[in-house]
Amino acid sequence: MRTDVLALAAVLSVSAAIRGAPPPVATSASAWRVPDADFRILVAPAAPKSHTLRVDLPEEFSATNAAVAAFTTDGKPVAARPIQFQGRTVGVELHISRHTAGAAYRQARSTRRPPLSVELYLTRAGKPPTPAATLPPPVGRTPVALTRRLARYRTRPFLGREMLRLEAVAKTGFRYTIWTPGITPELPYDKWASPPERYTAVLHWETELRLEKKAAVRFGAGALNTAWFLFVDDAFIVGWKEGLPPDKGTRFSRPLDLAPGFHRLDFFVYQRSGENIPALSWQQGDTPPAALQSERLFPTRRPPALRIERRKKALHPGLEIRQLERWVFTQTGANALALNAVGRGRSYSRGAIRSQALAAGGRNAVGLPVSCMLFPGCKLPSLTLTAQDEAGARATVSLPGHTIWGPVRLAAPVLELRNLPAVLPPDAPLTASCAVLDVPPPLAPAFARSDAVRWETRDSSDQPLSSGTVPLESPDHGIRSLRVPLGGARLLVLHLEAGGAVPAVRPVIVELLRPDRPVPPLILRGNRLFADGVPAVLRPLANPANREQPRGVHSPSRSTRLAVVDDFWAVASAPDALVRPETGLTELLGVPVDYYGVDSPDLVGSVRRLRKFALLAPATAKQGSAVLWAVGAADLKAGRRPVELCLDLLFLAEAVQAAGCTPVLCTLPPIPGVEPATIREAALLIKELAFKLRVPVVDFYSKALLDYPGSTRNFSSTFRTFDGRIGLRTPNDRTRIWLTRVTADTLKSVFATASDTNESLKR
Repeated sequence: MRTDVLALAAVLSVSAAIRGAPPPVATSASAWRVPDADFRILVAPAAPKSHTLRVDLPEEFSATNAAVAAFTTDGKPVAARPIQFQGRTVGVELHISRHTAGAAYRQARSTRRPPLSVELYLTRAGKPPTPAATLPPPVGRTPVALTRRLARYRTRPFLGREMLRLEAVAKTGFRYTIWTPGITPELPYDKWASPPERYTAVLHWETELRLEKKAAVRFGAGALNTAWFLFVDDAFIVGWKEGLPPDKGTRFSRPLDLAPGFHRLDFFVYQRSGENIPALSWQQGDTPPAALQSERLFPTRRPPALRIERRKKALHPGLEIRQLERWVFTQTGANALALNAVGRGRSYSRGAIRSQALAAGGRNAVGLPVSCMLFPGCKLPSLTLTAQDEAGARATVSLPGHTIWGPVRLAAPVLELRNLPAVLPPDAPLTASCAVLDVPPPLAPAFARSDAVRWETRDSSDQPLSSGTVPLESPDHGIRSLRVPLGGARLLVLHLEAGGAVPAVRPVIVELLRPDRPVPPLILRGNRLFADGVPAVLRPLANPANREQPRGVHSPSRSTRLAVVDDFWAVASAPDALVRPETGLTELLGVPVDYYGVDSPDLVGSVRRLRKFALLAPATAKQGSAVLWAVGAADLKAGRRPVELCLDLLFLAEAVQAAGCTPVLCTLPPIPGVEPATIREAALLIKELAFKLRVPVVDFYSKALLDYPGSTRNFSSTFRTFDGRIGLRTPNDRTRIWLTRVTADTLKSVFATASDTNESLKR
């Protein structure tokens, strides 16, 4: 009957507002139990058992000596005490009984959302709210939450960082939480006194310490044989093995300069069977160490959902926080808080809520509901909630921030570059794609809402040159093409911040190598080059088409050694293919010859057309050498265009010159698996490149047309045994000897032989 009357009254109120009548004083669907209160806050319990709940008040609601009263929605009184700081009421302690919490928990399981089952009234006037007779009698304060769980640990943590990681990977298991007056070695239950054999009891006290003024404070504890750790405002301060040397059985931290306000304390103890629990103490200035007074301690648990109502307003913002978790990103070590938020606002007599938005820490407001908002650090920033109803009325309320402990979870996302080119024209932008991998499903929405990948280019002195952003989209976690102008950059750095604020992913660095300086050894992994452990992109100094003059032309008479880098000549041994080029060239040229094949065992498992770059460093290890690049077959067989092959050869030739050696190019003879037109185009471009670079070129293609007239198929047949039955990966011995002679005839003028040296000495 009462419900029907209240519902009818609400309908009449809405009808009156539509007709232009003034809104009623009572702006809730239910009558206020304290009619002269200025504010009412409807909150949800934070635990299914008896607990102490802390409700932080927005600054606009706080007042000197504000009076408070609390009731359940069915009219039962709830013990409430104001929390004072510097003459203002900044919060309220609520002692939620087991019956109230249990009923709310059962309702939450059935509705899948926490019910707003407690009504908190605040009166600014400072007088006790009426009716005073409904207030519950005073009860003992329990501002400290103590959680205990049992675990089987082979060893216990020694350092604070070890303890953090242990908590992050610990299984949830059974955790029992009670509320106590303080942090003391005496546990409330006899069965908690000592864990069973082979078990460790993990005890966690959490509370907030109030300081009225700035102070230098030290914290410490005894029982040095029991593992314990203390965190203040989520920062590790002192532990049983870390801190100042023990003084009379107590290990203290260094003095901390704490500002006035509330500071969160988290005290962990890893107790084994038969071990004592340490007593936590603190020391201000030169005063003797003492236990923490209960009147200075305040609860940490906040309501998971609340709605704030003003007595003379019709629009009431509400907020529900779901899955508030602490994440540690292993790549960067960054801490972040993740939460889901749902609007719980109400509008009476003016129409339904049309929109609600939430802003935090100076960030732009996000419309509710929202999943996975990420905040850097371990302190939840102040939240600004804005609601608007269908009639256009707006209401805004700001909730103060506070430090959060856990639960702690680990994440290791990775920002990966894909389709990174090996060689890039000097005047072309870098194009690639990026992806964020290994993102835990709860954090996926935050990464999907990342504004952009931020890039910056740097010179050889690590000074920034340019920067920009590339927008990402949400469906695939930011896999989008990148197009970055490089200019004269030597480094490209990519950043991605989860949620636009948290550095959860290590920056990706790309080395942009140019041959005007000695190129470091290149390591080939799969289809990517690496230099000094980071991805590398090779950039020639000038395009072949625009190349007028060569850089650093070396006199041929200075070459005293030959290095051959080969991907078609003698990369395999087979029947009728046993002659090695280094043997014949040594005899014909009279200089030492080093051979480097792309099928070296060290390069197996990588892309064959890129293996020539990994051989650049060994081929140029000895200055004064000539380096013959007998490569290109792997590129053309892989479908690359001849102009792309010439771009690779341009970089290699410039890098050889920078290393103090003489580059030698060669055209490819007709080979099986490549169209004759492609071989011809490649030969023309390679000879043109050699002319512009003013470097020697061994023209296998033209010589093959002269020595094997009639058709290029005649030369291709040399990739078979003499009887023509077995196809070879490389030419047979007869053709290998031919290749050796052509090379020796072309390069005789490049090397200073011993006889030439003797003749010069006689003169």
